[in-house]
Amino acid sequence: TKAAREIAAKSIVLLKNEKQVLPLSKETKTIAFIGPMVQLKRANHGFWAVDLKDVDSTYIVSQWEGLQKKVSKNTKLLYAKGCGITDASKSGFKEALAIANQSDVVILSVGEKYDMSGEAKSRSTINLPGVQEDLIKELQKTGKPIVILINAGRPLVFNWTADNMPTIVYTWWLGSEAGNAIADVLFGDYNPS
Repeated sequence: TKAAREIAAKSIVLLKNEKQVLPLSKETKTIAFIGPMVQLKRANHGFWAVDLKDVDSTYIVSQWEGLQKKVSKNTKLLYAKGCGITDASKSGFKEALAIANQSDVVILSVGEKYDMSGEAKSRSTINLPGVQEDLIKELQKTGKPIVILINAGRPLVFNWTADNMPTIVYTWWLGSEAGNAIADVLFGDYNPS
């Protein structure tokens, strides 16, 4: 697991940190962790991992679990899915905005489903799917510091986000230690490229 965590951390790309939101403090009082990728496990293996029904997935560290292990006991973690990856429903926006408004910092995890890239997985557009960029726009209105995590198996187009959000981290699909590696980068235990 040590090698998997190190390789995953080395794969993360810091695209922007204009307002020096990163690294986050482990003593941050309240963090809102929002987005359709936050609690996924299997997705972290990406498209090329073989799906075997009898394989125990408890060894895969979700982003949520990685963050839980990293912060102090005094930090309050809040979660909202916000929206699905590909659907058009905005019914989760209200809950996401409510927890964002209660927080000191927002981490928003968006991107593609793990099986949207890979062999024979072409798309006519490679924008963030569904209403994820709409969720980013709504959360920006809160005025809270926001860290965007982009999960994908290929480069995506996210022009509005790139132009308007000061902190963006491209996480790709990082494997079984994804959650720990992302937390290492967010809290400054590993300095990303």
